[in-house]
Amino acid sequence: MKITKLEVESFKRIKAATITPDGALVTVGGRNKAGKSSALDAIEAALGGGRHTPAEPVHRGDKSARVVVET
Repeated sequence: MKITKLEVESFKRIKAATITPDGALVTVGGRNKAGKSSALDAIEAALGGGRHTPAEPVHRGDKSARVVVET
């Protein structure tokens, strides 16, 4: 399975992000607490369902979160 697009809003540490991979390898990098693990958790929750959703998936202060994974 290849992810062609990831859209994340208000999920864990991510306020809003869109990732559109354009190659075979995607490097996710950044400073501590920038949301790298949150992006991976968003993919896991979207593909794995309820059992793979973190205990507190919604960004602090927001009412809901949205994760869209296109394959």
